[in-house]
Amino acid sequence: MLYLNEYLVDREYGGPEEGGWWYEVRTFVGCHSILPGEMFFSGKGITPEFARIREEIPRLQAELDREKNDPRGWRAEVGNAGSTGRYVLYVEYHPGRDYPEETPVYS
Repeated sequence: MLYLNEYLVDREYGGPEEGGWWYEVRTFVGCHSILPGEMFFSGKGITPEFARIREEIPRLQAELDREKNDPRGWRAEVGNAGSTGRYVLYVEYHPGRDYPEETPVYS
């Protein structure tokens, strides 16, 4: 199965080691659609249904940008000091879940 998962993506401070380090955090917001396996691959490659859905994803992300990622630029890019995160769609083989599951440790 394929899942179209929405996340709020940002960076969090990991610690002071090596002058400071940051890691990506994805907070699961919701799942927009679930696609059964037979809908996206056949013996001849991707199916027309999956091709249509794949073409829809940039439009869906643009819609998400308009609705949640302020188009006037008030929501800073991930990695900027003033960032509050950005909403992003990911196509994944599993239902959405927060990432990382455990806070990373510098090693």
